[in-house]
Amino acid sequence: MRRAAILACAVGMLSMGFVMPSYQARRRPAQLPVVVLDPGHVYPTINISDCIPWPNAEWKSMGGVSAWKGWSVPKGEQGIAIARASHCLFPETTVVFVEFGPHRVPIGSKGLRFEWGSSEDLPLLTKPSTP
Repeated sequence: MRRAAILACAVGMLSMGFVMPSYQARRRPAQLPVVVLDPGHVYPTINISDCIPWPNAEWKSMGGVSAWKGWSVPKGEQGIAIARASHCLFPETTVVFVEFGPHRVPIGSKGLRFEWGSSEDLPLLTKPSTP
């Protein structure tokens, strides 16, 4: 009897246009505001190797001192984190890709303070597997 009542209630709700909520995986934000705590965690020449996957070729070409033209990341600088990757030699180290105006900077997560969220909330970039 109880089962019939639940079924009738469900049919009635659906006939009135009620839609059951769907539960989807949490979407990761595309960008997170960060502040540099320690510029010593910047990887200024990692873009000349294939140690980490990059968001795209433009980021890789702009992600090192050769593209920064004398600029360096000062302590307290605010930027936008867009993705993360694991360091090739130290997998426990998270490298965060941060945009500081026109500059693209790979920096260890320990050198950053996230204004909200954490590096875990960023998309994780991985290298394509080789057959």
